[in-house]
Amino acid sequence: MVSRQPELGSVGITLITRPRARVGVTFLATIAVLVVSQVFVARSVDPRGDFGGRRFPKVVYDARAQKQALFQKYLARGPVEGLVLGSSRSMKLRPSELKEHSGLRFFNFAVDLGQGEDFLAIYRWVREQGTRPKVVVIGLDTEALASDRPRHWKLEKNRELRAMLEPDPITALAGMRMWVARYKETLSLPYVGDTLLSLRLWLRPHEDLLNVAFQTDGYLRYPRWERERARRVFDLDREIQACLPGQLKLFGGLGRARPERVAELERLVAAARNDGAIVKILMIGLHPSTVRFLTAKGTAVEAQTVINRAVVEDLKRRYGVESYDFSVLGPYGGTKTGWYDCAHVDETNATLMTRALMARVL
Repeated sequence: MVSRQPELGSVGITLITRPRARVGVTFLATIAVLVVSQVFVARSVDPRGDFGGRRFPKVVYDARAQKQALFQKYLARGPVEGLVLGSSRSMKLRPSELKEHSGLRFFNFAVDLGQGEDFLAIYRWVREQGTRPKVVVIGLDTEALASDRPRHWKLEKNRELRAMLEPDPITALAGMRMWVARYKETLSLPYVGDTLLSLRLWLRPHEDLLNVAFQTDGYLRYPRWERERARRVFDLDREIQACLPGQLKLFGGLGRARPERVAELERLVAAARNDGAIVKILMIGLHPSTVRFLTAKGTAVEAQTVINRAVVEDLKRRYGVESYDFSVLGPYGGTKTGWYDCAHVDETNATLMTRALMARVL
């Protein structure tokens, strides 16, 4: 006689498994719907200007694209005689203060995470607009020439700026990676927060809620931090601590300069000098506590600084550029309190930088 116990057992397993399978499918379907919904909302609102949307306010700017538009409007109202290039650490160099010292009308074209290729592309684009700056200020961050960082994807997506560089077509694979990275970012909690903030600003405009805002001359303001300082609730130590993890990620692989980036910086300097411009290169540093933190974590932040100094000295020797080492506070009289976070100076330190930078007679 054949026992039927296995058959009954198999039936039992089926009865138990099917509900679990349905729950699993329902769960995955729910997750898929939520993901698709978030991507759709994020793309429609486009709080960071990643997808070309214009209906809702931008809370995290694409400085490259936005400053192109600002520059053209600024140029329409008068000549641009001075140009600031660099990253967000150079955005606090105020064009009006530069004009006070030089008599020249400046535009701040520093962009977020600006690197050697950005500087070259922007300068060439500015020249395409019919402008020949008399003074070019280049803010060189410690990581601006680093070998481990790819081109910023906001430069890659900017056809006008990318066209200013030597032919370097984006492969299908690289384009797919950029596409995936862009949409993957929309699922992060910070992106969700930016989306909600953009919707809030759309319903009730209020500049003080923004993290950053650009003036017509490209100058950067921090409305939220400015409001906190006015109310005497700004906490620099808190902002430094919140900023450090991002800097650790940024500096994790430094220690070498990419030859192509050094060459792009040199081409920019050569072009500007050939156009008759005075070129001033200032090395922009971090808050002293940030440098100590990064050094203790084993990053090559100091080694990269030494490399940049050597590059700048070589350009000074061969092209006659002016160099200013503001990677430490002493040369411009900076203070440890003149910062907004662990990497960005405030107006007081920026003013001190400008005075030291423009001390030499033009």
